[in-house]
Amino acid sequence: MLHKRFLQTDPGQLYLSIPFDALAATLPAPKGSLSGKGCKPWMDVKGGIALQFLKHYLCLSDELLIQRINTDWSIQYFCGIQLKPNEVIRDTNLPSWWRGYIGKHLDIAAMQKQFALYWKEEINQTNISTEDATCYESRISFPTPVKLLWACCNEVYVSYNRADKIYATNGNRTYCTSNKITTNFLPKSKQKLQHIEQSKVMRAVLNKERGTRLEGSFGNEKNHYLLQKVNARNADTEKCWIFFGMMTANASIITERKQRAIRKAARRFITIQNSN
Repeated sequence: MLHKRFLQTDPGQLYLSIPFDALAATLPAPKGSLSGKGCKPWMDVKGGIALQFLKHYLCLSDELLIQRINTDWSIQYFCGIQLKPNEVIRDTNLPSWWRGYIGKHLDIAAMQKQFALYWKEEINQTNISTEDATCYESRISFPTPVKLLWACCNEVYVSYNRADKIYATNGNRTYCTSNKITTNFLPKSKQKLQHIEQSKVMRAVLNKERGTRLEGSFGNEKNHYLLQKVNARNADTEKCWIFFGMMTANASIITERKQRAIRKAARRFITIQNSN
């Protein structure tokens, strides 16, 4: 009964949009859980993955996230646990530990495949794919050497100015042409007269798509899913932070699509009932 109530909550609806079993299957279980030695862990791999989604969905620090788990039964259900009245998770480093563990073993391609399979029915125009690049800023705390900061800023500036140019390499052009991928690359050689206007229109469409849908998606993730500044200390945790921030944003979109379809079906049913 309580599980049904959980599925009606906002976290429960998000939970239904995430293939936890399939995602957990891409990661090895921690050694402690396999050997059975030591204290019983609060969460299994699915719970560790759930922590990463909750981190970006609720936009909380690790300490506040643990406090929320201790006091909110629906968040406990999201993580696959049910604390007893006298039980309290005191380890505020639990989300960080799982972030480091998942980041170390994260297979992005394998997880993306599971997301694509699970979300296939909710994705429109599966024959179309668009790609672009963006930069995520790392949080830098005092004290950091000024020389290092300056070197980083200079490198980012140089990379930013040449970012749009590196896509249109000969290798990328050959790959896209051989795979019939349409791009917005400017032609290197003179085009046939009949192709000039067609190419111009296509580039305009792609540039508009890039400037609205893709850049809008990046902005949404950065502003609402803790990707404005990446508060990670190494490459593994940084990769995990960015990946689950993006997937949480996508899962939220899928959840809204499902709820919109349910509301639409309910309205249609009411209309049919009234007409009869």
